[in-house]
Amino acid sequence: METRCATLADRRQRRLAWFRRGWAASCLALMVVTWKLWTPQTVFPQVPLLAIGLYLPAWLDWLACTVAVGSLVGLLVLRSRRGVTVAGGLFSAAMLLLVLADQHRLQPWAYQSMILAVVFATCSAADGLRWLRMLVISIYIFSAIGKFDYEFLHTLGQQFLSTLAGLCHLPDQFWSPTFRLALAALFPLGELLIGLGLSWRRTRRFAVGVAVAMHGLLLLVLGPWGLNHQAGVLLWNVFFVFQAVLLFWPIRPPAADASEAALPPRTRWSLLGKCVVSAAVILPCFEWFDRYDHWLAWGLYSPRNSRVLCFLDEQLADQLPEPLRQHLQVSQEDLAILRLRIDDWSLETLGCPIYPQDRFQVGVALSVWERHGLGDGMVVERRGAANRWTGQRASSRYRGQEALQQLSGQFFFNAVPRRQGE
Repeated sequence: METRCATLADRRQRRLAWFRRGWAASCLALMVVTWKLWTPQTVFPQVPLLAIGLYLPAWLDWLACTVAVGSLVGLLVLRSRRGVTVAGGLFSAAMLLLVLADQHRLQPWAYQSMILAVVFATCSAADGLRWLRMLVISIYIFSAIGKFDYEFLHTLGQQFLSTLAGLCHLPDQFWSPTFRLALAALFPLGELLIGLGLSWRRTRRFAVGVAVAMHGLLLLVLGPWGLNHQAGVLLWNVFFVFQAVLLFWPIRPPAADASEAALPPRTRWSLLGKCVVSAAVILPCFEWFDRYDHWLAWGLYSPRNSRVLCFLDEQLADQLPEPLRQHLQVSQEDLAILRLRIDDWSLETLGCPIYPQDRFQVGVALSVWERHGLGDGMVVERRGAANRWTGQRASSRYRGQEALQQLSGQFFFNAVPRRQGE
């Protein structure tokens, strides 16, 4: 009996160790393809999460970025329990500091990585696998629920469907609107079935197969042969394939060194890891009431988030630098008004999607206004989250310095841009 238990404990240790290494490698790759985001860059506005971030010096960003990368290397190669604990703790602390300096860094994969690092640092193998599985299941379920709404089914879901139909040479132009909506609903339905299937041991093999197939389809749709999304989006989908197999598929992992297999369990700080995962699983429920950030609630590929649109008079275009003028487009409402596409600006300069909260985007708009002296010629339109059943949004417009500053002060978290490097 003791031998059997020891063997089971060794298998759990090896499984968690391989998963940790795969995650560390993918996280390093994601940081590389979005490297500008993690530096104190000035090509795109930075908006700290808390007001204290407005006063952080640039060298602190470089230090935190260096510590985060070094910690990932440590988590990739270290085998001792103490080394993993230290590296995991340092990574989480460094990432938290980077987020305090710029909430744009709260990309979904970065947020997940902070949680994983805490679990690696604090939990034993048995606890770690159990709580990591719970986190992954919650990601699939919340992501699915976020897509069962009017906005996804009528916009991005239709775009996914048309792209997939084109790749498969299917005549989707003859499909009725009702049929198209039903097909678009299969995307979140598949995610929901994956999350539920992974929750029970008997259905995990099937759910893992469905997860691998779904992420394969997403890579097909989002890849260069489809919608040509950023490398970070594709890498995270590849990681989810690896994650599903390592955490849920019941196979015997390759043998590990005796030094690693004999590592004693770490339970002293396990309560911290469990609390962090519990918070990540519970807090997304508040997004349904617009009390939690869209991405932190795993609102992935779900466009119902609140947002900000920036408009300016045509004669003010010359006051913007050439890289920024490339993201101006004529407004559909008035040919004399230009819209500044700050979402495209983020993709072009940082290689990542813009943080999908009106709070952050107000800070971006305020930074543009301050840097280029646009005066009353710039109008900011704030749009709330879309209604799940109708797609309707509440909107309001703000013009001029006083209005923009009052708007930035309406949020619980900071919406004032960082003025570093100017």
